Amino acid sequence: MSAFAAPAVPRQSAEQAWSGRVFRVLLATVSRPGHIDQIPAPDFFQATLPMALWPAVALASRGTTCALVGVCTPSVSEITGRIGAVVTAAGEAELVAFATPPRAGDLLKLKRGTAAIPELGATAVVEVGSLRAATSTTTDVGSTTLVISGPGVDGTASAVVVPGAGDLELVLREREAACARPPAGIDLWLIDTQGRVLGLPRSSTLTWQENR
Repeated sequence: MSAFAAPAVPRQSAEQAWSGRVFRVLLATVSRPGHIDQIPAPDFFQATLPMALWPAVALASRGTTCALVGVCTPSVSEITGRIGAVVTAAGEAELVAFATPPRAGDLLKLKRGTAAIPELGATAVVEVGSLRAATSTTTDVGSTTLVISGPGVDGTASAVVVPGAGDLELVLREREAACARPPAGIDLWLIDTQGRVLGLPRSSTLTWQENR
């Protein structure tokens, strides 16, 4: 009787290995709202990717509909060529990455799903200046303290967000409006300039205060 030869396990590409690591980070942050984690930088793109694209590239797969807002054409071509994502309008996309700050109404245009099929709601990624866990020490002037409650949170969790470019207040208000009819809504990740990421699933309730 001939010996049984187990089939060879396909070797992961650099992109696949990186995507797997990032997916685990994103899953941890969205299942534990308020938890801030670090995304490793991708080192296999020729062009420098805007920070907001890191989670989107990792989550996308062949056929995923993506909107890459504010991304130059060469970067879009390289991304779609590598992962096979389909670029579409933001209102039709499963994943929306804002490489430039969202404007008034942008988040309200995204897919929200329905009460019966909430998973049809879009996932959005927005870049901010910096993220860190809230402490009792004095916070940065001009920052915003988010207080998060809901599934995955024991009581409440807090995080400090430095807006960077764009209007963080606008983003938070539109996120709340988009999630006003649970379980429908959008999932949102904030990512800062160092690759730190904070997940805000549609099931979370937010309050916030600007630190003056």
